[in-house]
Amino acid sequence: MALIKAHQRIYIYRHVNPDPDAIGTQAGLVRMLRLSFPEKQIFSVGSPSSSLAWISEEMSVTNLPTVNDLVIVVDCANQARINGPLPVAPTIKIDHHPNLDPYGKEVNWVEDDVSSCAELIYK
Repeated sequence: MALIKAHQRIYIYRHVNPDPDAIGTQAGLVRMLRLSFPEKQIFSVGSPSSSLAWISEEMSVTNLPTVNDLVIVVDCANQARINGPLPVAPTIKIDHHPNLDPYGKEVNWVEDDVSSCAELIYK
């Protein structure tokens, strides 16, 4: 929570070829952060998924995160699958897959015994 409080701009990433868990987790976290911190800029990052577009609206990001921003990556087991340019900013990884690539520079919150990443966000 301290990292979230310390940053004005927060970018939420997910994995490529997103499934409902990735999109729903990202959308839910974005909504929760916007409600909790209305003064902050919260961005959703990721290419649109036409078949699942009904789950959440996509946000076009023109400015990429910098070292002054915070990146949170949800439901993405390894760096190679992050949907977007690899973040240079402080990074939090939130995932439910085995933690074979602990790329979260600041935090790796991985619980591989839960059914979905959305379950972690709900917690």
